[in-house]
Parts: sequence; structure tokens; C-alpha cells
Amino acid sequence: MIEEKSFFGLIKGQKEIEKNYCDFSLNGYRLPTEAEWEFACRAGTTSRYYWGDDRALEQIGAHAVYKDNSEGKTHPVGQKEANPWGLH
Repeated sequence: MIEEKSFFGLIKGQKEIEKNYCDFSLNGYRLPTEAEWEFACRAGTTSRYYWGDDRALEQIGAHAVYKDNSEGKTHPVGQKEANPWGLH
């Protein structure tokens, strides 16, 4: 049984496993795929953003922290408007 894997590969003493493989049948936690992440961010819509295709910075700034409105630091989750699925 593989107990731990580092970013650079297997930890000493572990068996070799196939790289870049995701087994969706396992009963555990995993990070979402890129497609799942985009789907969740867009709340199931087909537009560029969940609020539509408007790229105006005032629109983006109302919904997200990005380079120009971040003041160069991280921010607590929940300070911007959530998408229709309640995700920030």
C-alpha cells in the first residue's frame, strides 16, 4: 500500500505506480479536475463567467479578488459575492 507520495515522485520504499492517473472509483477525497473546477466556478452556465460574458473590471471586481484589487495580499473567503451555487 502506498502511504505517501511527494511532488517529485515516490517516497523511498514504496512501490512504483502509474504517474498522472486518477481512479474515479476510489472512495476518498481528491482535487477536482480542471473541467469540474470550471463547471463549479461557472455554476453550470455556459458563459465565460457565471454572471455572463462581461469582462469589465468592475464586474469582475464585484465577484473576485484579482491582481488589481487585491492590494498585493490574500483575502478571507466570502468577502465577494458567491456564485448561484454558493461558491466563493
